[in-house]
Amino acid sequence: MNLIADSFVTIIRCIWIGWILDNVSTCLLAYFDLCRHRSYEGEPATRLEAITDPEITQSFENRVTENKGRLIMDGAYALSQGIKARNNGESPCVIAAKFHNTIINMTVEAVTSVSQTTGIQDICLCGGCFQNAILTKGLVRGLQQIGLRPYLHRALSPSDESISLGQLCIGAAHRASTTLNNQQMEK
Repeated sequence: MNLIADSFVTIIRCIWIGWILDNVSTCLLAYFDLCRHRSYEGEPATRLEAITDPEITQSFENRVTENKGRLIMDGAYALSQGIKARNNGESPCVIAAKFHNTIINMTVEAVTSVSQTTGIQDICLCGGCFQNAILTKGLVRGLQQIGLRPYLHRALSPSDESISLGQLCIGAAHRASTTLNNQQMEK
């Protein structure tokens, strides 16, 4: 089964939670022989969520590192821990729960670091991975426990259009701020 793990290591090195979720879900479910071929977008992640044991609160070891000012959540390491746990006889349902909890813990750790550096306390959660109720509830709870204010979409679907809208809003606010600063400097 190292072939599956090795073939996805380069894919898993990514920025977005959704990519980590999709890639690790694909690998783990193939390894469990529960989903070797996806038939629709997000199928492995949806199936991994469906088999997750909600009673499990443990997680795998978090690996969040910094490299040149960027925080890196190590999905490949989470995958290797899942494969090792399965080789040791652990149930796919328990592994799925530990994986979800690991993603939640790594994200809370990364957001905490950014918040401490920037002072930002309002955290917008958007993107396709928030169709996953386990991640959404866990992140909202985890961020609230450390005093941050998480926000979820209401008018849009929990998909990537929320990211685009957020980028548009940030760009518009930056442009308005830059325009105002330029006007003040001209006076």
